[in-house]
Amino acid sequence: MTLPTDDEIEALHRKHAPDEEAFQSVYTHCRIVADITDQMIDRMHPEVDREVVRVGCLLHDIGVYRLYQDGIIDESRYICHGVLGDELLKAEGFPERLCRFCSHHTGVGLTKEGIIARDLPLPHQDFLAENEEELLVMYADKFHSKFGNGHVARVNSVRWITNKVSN
Repeated sequence: MTLPTDDEIEALHRKHAPDEEAFQSVYTHCRIVADITDQMIDRMHPEVDREVVRVGCLLHDIGVYRLYQDGIIDESRYICHGVLGDELLKAEGFPERLCRFCSHHTGVGLTKEGIIARDLPLPHQDFLAENEEELLVMYADKFHSKFGNGHVARVNSVRWITNKVSN
């Protein structure tokens, strides 16, 4: 599998971003998540494919652009951004292995049963990380948030993440 370069991924973000502010928010977040995974790989997972993880990080939130309308994100549909990103990447001709970084990073994974029980607007199937690369992107994503009070990016603490995951 030939992986896209960082420049090609940035161009893809620019192509789909509705405006510069959206591009800066989403693409910067993706780059920060890539930096976080670099640190995690160095410390805990030297056996993973570092380049696949980097590409997965840079692509994982590309579906967020499809939630923008008139410069505002439809936060009520935010749960859908992963599936939307998966669809976007498939339409662009990306292989399933890379598309999964979008659809399988939400929360700490979504089960078919959880989707049905919560009546989430998602296909009734499991969206769970299935390999170390997907797990790394999913967990690293929890350490940086694009949104917070006043839509200010923040770096999340391990305690904050633990609380969110356990509740």
